Amino acid sequence: MERKLKDRTKEIRTIITPQGPLTYELTRKPVKNVNLRIDRESRIKVSAHPRVPLSFIEDFIREKEGFIRKALESVRKQQEEKRTEGLQDAKARPSREELIREKELAGILLTDSMERMGRLVAPYGIRCEKLQIRRMTSRWGSCIPSKGKITLNSRLIEAPGEAVDYVVLHELAHMKYPHHQKSFYDFIARFMPDWKERRDMLKKIL
Repeated sequence: MERKLKDRTKEIRTIITPQGPLTYELTRKPVKNVNLRIDRESRIKVSAHPRVPLSFIEDFIREKEGFIRKALESVRKQQEEKRTEGLQDAKARPSREELIREKELAGILLTDSMERMGRLVAPYGIRCEKLQIRRMTSRWGSCIPSKGKITLNSRLIEAPGEAVDYVVLHELAHMKYPHHQKSFYDFIARFMPDWKERRDMLKKIL
Protein backbone atom coordinates (compact mmCIF):
# COMPACT_ATOMS: atom_id res chain seq x y z
CA MET A 1 0.00 0.00 0.00
CA GLU A 2 1.47 3.37 -0.94
CA ARG A 3 0.49 6.95 -1.65
CA LYS A 4 2.38 9.22 -3.98
CA LEU A 5 2.31 12.91 -4.95
CA LYS A 6 4.72 14.00 -7.67
CA ASP A 7 6.34 17.44 -7.66
CA ARG A 8 9.12 17.59 -10.26
CA THR A 9 11.95 15.58 -8.72
CA LYS A 10 10.16 15.09 -5.41
CA GLU A 11 7.61 12.53 -4.26
CA ILE A 12 5.70 12.09 -1.03
CA ARG A 13 5.42 8.37 -0.39
CA THR A 14 4.09 6.14 2.35
CA ILE A 15 5.24 2.62 3.16
CA ILE A 16 3.66 0.20 5.59
CA THR A 17 5.86 -1.46 8.21
CA PRO A 18 5.07 -3.82 11.13
CA GLN A 19 5.15 -0.77 13.43
CA GLY A 20 2.83 1.30 11.25
CA PRO A 21 3.03 3.61 8.23
CA LEU A 22 6.02 5.85 7.47
CA THR A 23 5.54 8.81 5.15
CA TYR A 24 8.65 10.28 3.62
CA GLU A 25 9.73 12.82 1.02
CA LEU A 26 11.87 11.34 -1.75
CA THR A 27 14.10 13.67 -3.75
CA ARG A 28 15.82 12.36 -6.87
CA LYS A 29 19.16 14.03 -7.57
CA PRO A 30 22.70 12.99 -8.56
CA VAL A 31 24.00 11.87 -5.18
CA LYS A 32 26.28 8.90 -4.61
CA ASN A 33 24.51 7.39 -1.60
CA VAL A 34 20.95 7.08 -0.36
CA ASN A 35 20.72 9.85 2.26
CA LEU A 36 18.16 9.99 5.05
CA ARG A 37 17.46 12.69 7.61
CA ILE A 38 14.73 13.82 9.99
CA ASP A 39 14.16 17.58 9.99
CA ARG A 40 12.95 19.68 12.89
CA GLU A 41 9.35 19.45 11.65
CA SER A 42 9.40 15.65 11.99
CA ARG A 43 9.59 15.14 8.23
CA ILE A 44 11.45 12.11 6.94
CA LYS A 45 13.55 13.19 3.96
CA VAL A 46 15.36 10.82 1.62
CA SER A 47 17.54 11.70 -1.37
CA ALA A 48 18.77 9.20 -3.95
CA HIS A 49 20.10 9.06 -7.49
CA PRO A 50 17.39 8.69 -10.18
CA ARG A 51 18.80 5.29 -11.12
CA VAL A 52 18.43 3.79 -7.64
CA PRO A 53 15.40 1.42 -7.67
CA LEU A 54 12.50 2.38 -5.46
CA SER A 55 12.52 -1.11 -3.94
CA PHE A 56 16.12 -0.56 -2.77
CA ILE A 57 15.22 2.80 -1.23
CA GLU A 58 12.22 1.44 0.66
CA ASP A 59 14.18 -1.59 1.90
CA PHE A 60 16.78 0.93 3.16
CA ILE A 61 14.06 2.87 5.01
CA ARG A 62 12.71 -0.31 6.60
CA GLU A 63 16.22 -1.24 7.78
CA LYS A 64 16.50 2.22 9.37
CA GLU A 65 13.04 2.13 10.95
CA GLY A 66 14.35 1.84 14.50
CA PHE A 67 16.61 4.86 14.01
CA ILE A 68 13.80 6.82 12.30
CA ARG A 69 11.22 6.25 15.02
CA LYS A 70 13.72 7.06 17.77
CA ALA A 71 14.64 10.30 16.01
CA LEU A 72 10.98 11.21 15.45
CA GLU A 73 10.23 10.69 19.13
CA SER A 74 13.16 12.91 20.11
CA VAL A 75 11.95 15.67 17.75
CA ARG A 76 8.40 15.33 19.11
CA LYS A 77 9.62 15.81 22.68
CA GLN A 78 11.69 18.81 21.65
CA GLN A 79 8.68 20.42 19.96
CA GLU A 80 6.50 19.70 22.98
CA GLU A 81 8.99 21.37 25.29
CA LYS A 82 9.06 24.46 23.08
CA ARG A 83 5.27 24.71 23.12
CA THR A 84 5.18 24.27 26.89
CA GLU A 85 7.73 27.00 27.48
CA GLY A 86 6.01 29.29 25.00
CA LEU A 87 9.15 30.07 23.04
CA GLN A 88 8.18 32.28 20.10
CA ASP A 89 11.62 33.40 18.97
CA ALA A 90 13.74 30.58 17.53
CA LYS A 91 16.87 32.72 18.10
CA ALA A 92 16.30 33.11 21.86
CA ARG A 93 18.89 31.59 24.22
CA PRO A 94 18.05 27.84 24.43
CA SER A 95 17.00 26.43 27.77
CA ARG A 96 18.86 23.60 29.47
CA GLU A 97 16.09 21.20 28.47
CA GLU A 98 16.33 22.28 24.82
CA LEU A 99 20.09 21.79 24.79
CA ILE A 100 19.70 18.31 26.25
CA ARG A 101 17.09 17.41 23.63
CA GLU A 102 19.20 18.93 20.85
CA LYS A 103 22.20 16.88 21.93
CA GLU A 104 20.08 13.73 22.14
CA LEU A 105 18.73 14.16 18.61
CA ALA A 106 22.16 15.15 17.29
CA GLY A 107 23.57 12.00 18.84
CA ILE A 108 21.19 9.86 16.82
CA LEU A 109 21.72 11.70 13.51
CA LEU A 110 25.47 12.22 13.78
CA THR A 111 26.22 8.69 14.94
CA ASP A 112 24.37 7.37 11.90
CA SER A 113 26.38 9.65 9.59
CA MET A 114 29.64 8.71 11.32
CA GLU A 115 28.92 5.02 10.78
CA ARG A 116 28.22 5.53 7.06
CA MET A 117 31.17 7.85 6.39
CA GLY A 118 33.39 5.70 8.58
CA ARG A 119 32.80 2.70 6.35
CA LEU A 120 34.03 4.72 3.35
CA VAL A 121 37.37 5.62 4.91
CA ALA A 122 37.98 2.47 6.96
CA PRO A 123 40.11 0.87 4.19
CA TYR A 124 42.57 3.76 4.66
CA GLY A 125 43.07 2.98 8.33
CA ILE A 126 40.90 5.89 9.46
CA ARG A 127 38.73 5.40 12.52
CA CYS A 128 37.02 7.64 15.04
CA GLU A 129 37.79 6.22 18.48
CA LYS A 130 35.72 8.78 20.39
CA LEU A 131 32.84 10.95 19.17
CA GLN A 132 31.83 13.98 21.25
CA ILE A 133 28.77 16.09 20.48
CA ARG A 134 28.28 19.57 21.92
CA ARG A 135 27.01 22.99 20.88
CA MET A 136 29.74 25.10 19.28
CA THR A 137 29.53 28.77 18.32
CA SER A 138 31.96 29.08 15.42
CA ARG A 139 32.87 25.61 14.17
CA TRP A 140 30.99 22.61 12.80
CA GLY A 141 33.54 20.14 14.05
CA SER A 142 37.07 19.51 15.23
CA CYS A 143 39.50 16.59 15.24
CA ILE A 144 42.39 15.46 17.44
CA PRO A 145 44.14 12.79 15.32
CA SER A 146 46.54 11.73 18.10
CA LYS A 147 43.57 10.73 20.27
CA GLY A 148 41.29 9.53 17.48
CA LYS A 149 38.73 12.04 18.79
CA ILE A 150 36.17 13.98 16.77
CA THR A 151 33.86 16.66 18.18
CA LEU A 152 30.76 17.68 16.22
CA ASN A 153 28.43 20.65 16.67
CA SER A 154 24.97 19.64 17.90
CA ARG A 155 23.51 22.39 15.69
CA LEU A 156 24.17 20.15 12.70
CA ILE A 157 20.63 18.87 13.21
CA GLU A 158 19.60 22.10 11.44
CA ALA A 159 21.64 21.24 8.33
CA PRO A 160 20.67 19.11 5.30
CA GLY A 161 21.79 15.50 5.46
CA GLU A 162 24.26 16.00 2.61
CA ALA A 163 25.94 18.82 4.52
CA VAL A 164 26.12 16.74 7.70
CA ASP A 165 27.87 13.94 5.82
CA TYR A 166 30.37 16.49 4.46
CA VAL A 167 31.27 17.73 7.96
CA VAL A 168 31.70 14.18 9.24
CA LEU A 169 33.85 13.15 6.27
CA HIS A 170 35.86 16.37 6.64
CA GLU A 171 36.75 15.56 10.24
CA LEU A 172 37.48 11.90 9.46
CA ALA A 173 39.84 13.02 6.67
CA HIS A 174 41.79 15.05 9.24
CA MET A 175 42.75 11.76 10.90
CA LYS A 176 44.94 11.10 7.87
CA TYR A 177 45.59 14.67 6.74
CA PRO A 178 45.87 17.07 9.74
CA HIS A 179 45.90 20.14 7.49
CA HIS A 180 43.93 21.83 4.69
CA GLN A 181 46.34 21.31 1.85
CA LYS A 182 45.43 20.00 -1.62
CA SER A 183 45.96 16.36 -0.64
CA PHE A 184 43.33 16.76 2.09
CA TYR A 185 40.66 18.04 -0.28
CA ASP A 186 41.64 15.55 -2.97
CA PHE A 187 40.93 12.80 -0.45
CA ILE A 188 37.49 14.22 0.34
CA ALA A 189 36.68 14.64 -3.37
CA ARG A 190 37.44 10.95 -3.91
CA PHE A 191 34.26 10.11 -1.97
CA MET A 192 32.32 13.36 -2.34
CA PRO A 193 32.94 15.21 -5.64
CA ASP A 194 30.29 17.81 -4.74
CA TRP A 195 31.84 18.66 -1.37
CA LYS A 196 31.98 22.40 -2.15
CA GLU A 197 28.22 22.56 -2.75
CA ARG A 198 27.61 20.65 0.47
CA ARG A 199 29.93 22.99 2.37
CA ASP A 200 28.06 26.02 1.05
CA MET A 201 24.81 24.66 2.52
CA LEU A 202 26.26 25.27 5.98
CA LYS A 203 26.85 28.98 5.47
CA LYS A 204 23.14 29.74 5.89
CA ILE A 205 23.06 28.24 9.38
CA LEU A 206 26.16 29.14 11.39
